[in-house]
Amino acid sequence: MARNASAQDAQIGRTLWLKDHGGWRAIVVQAVVPSVKGPKVHFRDQDGQDGQCLLTACYRSTHS
Repeated sequence: MARNASAQDAQIGRTLWLKDHGGWRAIVVQAVVPSVKGPKVHFRDQDGQDGQCLLTACYRSTHS
């Protein structure tokens, strides 16, 4: 279903995926900012909730 997201996947408007409580949740990239631990993705999910996570926690669909 998914592979780890890379820097080229972290583009504004792109849909990425987070594994959340054993299920997958689609997120849309709103911004990418540098951080000490690597790029941080600011996103909005399918419910309209904003959030952020490290890019290393994001996945890219292998079917896209």
